[in-house]
Amino acid sequence: MIYRFGKFKLDSINYRVLKNEQSVAIEPQVFNLLFYLISHRNRLVTRQEIFDNLWAGREVSDTTLSNHIKSARKVIGDNGHHQQKISTFHGRGYQFIADITEEPIENQMPTVNSHAPTLKSIIFISLIVFTLFLYLFFKNNSTNTNYNSMPRVAVLPFINNKPSPSTDYFGFAITDQIISDLMYLKTISIKPSASVRKYTNKIIDPGSVGKKLKADFLVVGNYLKEKNIIKLNVELIDVVANEFIWRDTISVNFKDIFQLQEIVARKVAQALNLKFSTDEIDNIRQDISSDPLAYEYYLKSLSYPYSTEGHRLAIAMLEKSIQLDDKFAPAIAFLGYHLRLYEQHGLVNLDAKNKVEHYYLKALAINPDSLSSLSYLSSLYTETNRIEKAIHTIQRMLKININSAHAHFSLGYIYRYAGMLEESISEMEKALLIEPGNTQFRSIVTTYFSIGDYENALKYLWLDQDPIFQSGWKGLIYFRQGRVELAKHFFKQVVEKVPDELFGIFSGIHIAYIQKNFQKGLALIKKTEPDNIIDGENVYRTASFYCLFGKRTPCFKFFEMAIDVGYFNYPFMVKNKYFDKFKSDPEYLRILEKGHKKHLAFKNKFL
Repeated sequence: MIYRFGKFKLDSINYRVLKNEQSVAIEPQVFNLLFYLISHRNRLVTRQEIFDNLWAGREVSDTTLSNHIKSARKVIGDNGHHQQKISTFHGRGYQFIADITEEPIENQMPTVNSHAPTLKSIIFISLIVFTLFLYLFFKNNSTNTNYNSMPRVAVLPFINNKPSPSTDYFGFAITDQIISDLMYLKTISIKPSASVRKYTNKIIDPGSVGKKLKADFLVVGNYLKEKNIIKLNVELIDVVANEFIWRDTISVNFKDIFQLQEIVARKVAQALNLKFSTDEIDNIRQDISSDPLAYEYYLKSLSYPYSTEGHRLAIAMLEKSIQLDDKFAPAIAFLGYHLRLYEQHGLVNLDAKNKVEHYYLKALAINPDSLSSLSYLSSLYTETNRIEKAIHTIQRMLKININSAHAHFSLGYIYRYAGMLEESISEMEKALLIEPGNTQFRSIVTTYFSIGDYENALKYLWLDQDPIFQSGWKGLIYFRQGRVELAKHFFKQVVEKVPDELFGIFSGIHIAYIQKNFQKGLALIKKTEPDNIIDGENVYRTASFYCLFGKRTPCFKFFEMAIDVGYFNYPFMVKNKYFDKFKSDPEYLRILEKGHKKHLAFKNKFL
């Protein structure tokens, strides 16, 4: 059927929308949404009905639907303010309200002589077109669909049967390594280490934990180290059936503990009737050290929290590990990652990006398919004005595993820097759908903050239970909302605990502004100025602070620098109230337009 409304028509056979007879670009799921609303235009369609019919039970957020509605409106020349074609009934759903005329399919088919198509040929052609559409849709959206039908597996930290400071680290560390191995399997969805860490040394109820983690299967167990032997008792539990599928006891000499991760990963896969390919086994073996002490130091580095002290201790362990085995790729990449975070907190001066990049590239030279190394590298490229390289890196990740949550999140990270905020949220939410609760995905808070969706920004603070992270962000969000006293309350909590760390400095700047202590505020802003390593988003933050305090020259200096080094989040820049004092300034407008051009160039090239 052809549905005409104004200058537009929707062709339900060829799956396209036309404006003045010219095809309009439209994503498949946006087309499906528009077609569904038009097909049911005689009534209000609830949000739940749309979820049930278009996403067929997949877990998607309200924001995803809202973004699809916004995209559908954009395609047909409507918007949320005027609502001339798609009307919103707040809290209930949507209805297509524009006048429509229908044209039967026959009128769109050739009608030449006696060769006019029969009903059979129309059905046959329609089936071919529909089959082609399904193939293209699922091919292009395979990252949205595959992981929903795969077994979801969570490996919980192993419990130490004989608690001791010298061996307690092992429970979470070996779990992390088993998870890393299972992530090479393309046929399961494995929960990340970050989502299970909170269960370290805890007795759990498999049913409730499985439900919280949204896992179909749990791998649980305990270990005991006696003299030079470590014994691992492992069980695989079917969460739904609440029964054991497989259990085993594995004993190895402690000097051979690096064998454990591959042994357990293989046995879990076999119990689930899965097999590692030769390439997947090769990847696992490249991620294992040949030196038992080097491996032990690496395992210890995994047990430290993501805090200032945790980064410092992890760096020390990783340096020891690499001294013993300079071909151990995970330790090399992880050292680069911790150094990057430590530097970004303003706590160490490195040889800028080159030293960190050196570690990532060295790890990839050893194992080119290391997903963690590729993820770290793509983030570094994004933050240092090499977005095209970042995208190529993510393409490599998706080739290794199309359901890589880190690949989707990294792509969302790039989109945020380039100002494609709806696309950023979509990719980041996709990553969290694959790996719910991954602490490394907490940056989605920044993306929601950028788009002005403070409700969801607050909602996702749970991804990191660090009180500094949570209080700092609450202060920033409430300050943006004009809830100054509440913001000051949370800023003070941060300053009291970490006055000299980045969140503490940010919080101190805002307190100084609220208290009109401009001298102190400017002294603190000076500390945020970039030194060796440059991250465009952090540079832009420095510019924002200077503008907030009315300092035109340094504000514009760092504003332009941020754009030059790869941060051109134009939609956020336009709305940023920290720049209100200068928004009519010709120099501000010149720099803003520079960011706008880079934003549009990215959009045209990559989207």
